[in-house]
Amino acid sequence: MPVGTGRPGDKHYHSSNWASSVRLPTGWTIKLYKGATLSGTAWSLTTSNADFTRLFPSANDVVNSVVIK
Repeated sequence: MPVGTGRPGDKHYHSSNWASSVRLPTGWTIKLYKGATLSGTAWSLTTSNADFTRLFPSANDVVNSVVIK
């Protein structure tokens, strides 16, 4: 996904509940949201993460929207 916001219906959005890991370039930040409207439980990451089950609470396969900066 490019820098920006990803929600259902957006051009670069794949589907809901799809993420299990992320690879971030140096200097990028991603905020993951459980809710489809940038709402609900949120996780902020500044480095790559190969296993969302290690986040608390687990973000594995529950992400529905994101903001990438």
